[in-house]
Amino acid sequence: MVSPEAVIKSISSARLNPAALVETLQRRLGHFQGHDYHPPERRGARVCTKEGDRAVRGAIEFLLRQPPVGGLDPERGVGLRYAAEDHCIDRGGSGTVGHTGADGSLPSDRQSRYGKFSGRCGECLWFGRPDATAAQIVLELIIDDGVASRSHRKAIFDSSFRVAGGCAGSHCTFGCCVVIELAAAYVDDAGRSAERARTGPPRPAAHSGPVQTQWGRSLGLCSLCHNPILGGSVIETRDGTYHRDCYRCDGCGVDLKGQQVANCNGRPCCLSCAKRGVQVDCSGCGKPIAGTVLRVAGKPWHRQCLDAWGMAASGRRIRMASGSR
Repeated sequence: MVSPEAVIKSISSARLNPAALVETLQRRLGHFQGHDYHPPERRGARVCTKEGDRAVRGAIEFLLRQPPVGGLDPERGVGLRYAAEDHCIDRGGSGTVGHTGADGSLPSDRQSRYGKFSGRCGECLWFGRPDATAAQIVLELIIDDGVASRSHRKAIFDSSFRVAGGCAGSHCTFGCCVVIELAAAYVDDAGRSAERARTGPPRPAAHSGPVQTQWGRSLGLCSLCHNPILGGSVIETRDGTYHRDCYRCDGCGVDLKGQQVANCNGRPCCLSCAKRGVQVDCSGCGKPIAGTVLRVAGKPWHRQCLDAWGMAASGRRIRMASGSR
């Protein structure tokens, strides 16, 4: 996963020489099909965008007009990093997006927890693949696809921001979350920072209601887990659309990305398992299942083992909602 220090360094490079990014963005224009972007460095991948090449063209026009501004200094203390970490944990655990925390906090509130900012303050948020590079992340923040105000682009080139701190962590919808806190100046509160170091980040407030991202439910349901696809890596085949992490062989569980895939009774499997009849082991007894496979919470069961497990767990037969494989 990318380091926040690398992202801050990449932002500084963009601020010092905006025109240097124009050629890279111009090359990107040749890889759009409608609103789908096909990154040449990731052969076979398709990235769903909200605006197609419109946002990229807008970024090019912006960069051609944008004069250089000063680079960003990494913070001398830890307050901005703690503020970024708080929000990264909040967003990552709930799988949500947005600058408002589950507790209602805004970037200015989180920065004020551990020190005092002077002048203006701001925040950049990025969600995406854990293997994305710092340069790719900053380029996507500058493109700012789907953000009508282009607030991330403006923040990156806001000359009043002089200092930054950040955090990168896992995100249960998109894979990775990067939070960069920006300020004109910032001074740590030594006592609050020491207390935060001792106690750790605050416990995130419980998220109420369904998970919402900028995609809503527009990407449909995963053909395997049947849960909404709200963002992140998606696999599309002739047989269905899948969460990236769900797209595994129904028999051995191997990752199917980039492999030849067979259809075994409506579910994807590798060629090896297809040849041997996809023998799935029961979650109860551990023995191969011949014939119909019943699944509960994605796990395979013999009917008799599932019945026995349900009766032992609750004293009555459980209601089976899953169908056969």
